Amino acid sequence: MKAANVETREQTINMHSRAKAQRAQNVFAQPLDMTEDFVAPTYPKSNEAVQFIDNALADNFIFASLNKDERLHLINAMKADSAPSGAVIIQQGDIGDYFYVVEDGHISFAVDGNHVGACSRGATFGELAL
Repeated sequence: MKAANVETREQTINMHSRAKAQRAQNVFAQPLDMTEDFVAPTYPKSNEAVQFIDNALADNFIFASLNKDERLHLINAMKADSAPSGAVIIQQGDIGDYFYVVEDGHISFAVDGNHVGACSRGATFGELAL
């Protein structure tokens, strides 16, 4: 491997290492009080929408341990939202409170102003902020 390629590769690895370390500093949560009765909100959805969201959740490690009833309970608590083209959905450094399932459109991800990825229909994002 040429020296220039090795140096470029090392710079890329270091950039991603810094981004991961910075994100890890933002991950925290208050302890849950499981003694209180919690009633999740419910938002009506078509059967097609429920199936679409369920399929989107299928490959996400956060939800892998949920059984069918627990996933349905979660899906029913999800609320539809939209953003205009070009809008910033999550700003780097902000505390994230939402998990997103992309129904339509194309989402680009940037870290420190650098494009690091993208997603479209059926993809999910935001779980690491939770």
